[in-house]
Amino acid sequence: MTGGTDGGTRATTRTGRPLACVVVNPSKPRVTAAVRSLLEGELREAGYAGPVWLETSVSEPGTMQARLALAAGARLVVAAGGDGTVRSVAAGLAGTGAQMGIVPLGTANLAARNLGVPVGDARAAAQVVARGVDLPADLAWVRTEPWSDPDVA
Repeated sequence: MTGGTDGGTRATTRTGRPLACVVVNPSKPRVTAAVRSLLEGELREAGYAGPVWLETSVSEPGTMQARLALAAGARLVVAAGGDGTVRSVAAGLAGTGAQMGIVPLGTANLAARNLGVPVGDARAAAQVVARGVDLPADLAWVRTEPWSDPDVA
């Protein structure tokens, strides 16, 4: 996702640094204190305030947390988890023009792989999140309903 529809004037912290928020799936055992520390260090070194950590839950898998991050004025929202977390955070940011980063911590990490985000190397992924290039991403909404044909036996 690319930078803001607000012309890049989204709120900054009192320090004048843009705010970063991380939406993290706490059920991922790879989200260790070391990974958190690594991501915090990379974001701060890149000039971000925070990050503010927002945990997902079964009932709130990331969409609400992404919207809360935007309401707090975040310029960057990072999805740290698997494909479900990435999908939910993207849904929360859809249409806002907000920047989104991915730290793949899931099993398949298909979204990260397809977008060229380093998988299996948290340091490299954190560096891309903190210093990567904005690339636009298209989102599609798909709804399916059960099909039934009364003529089929």
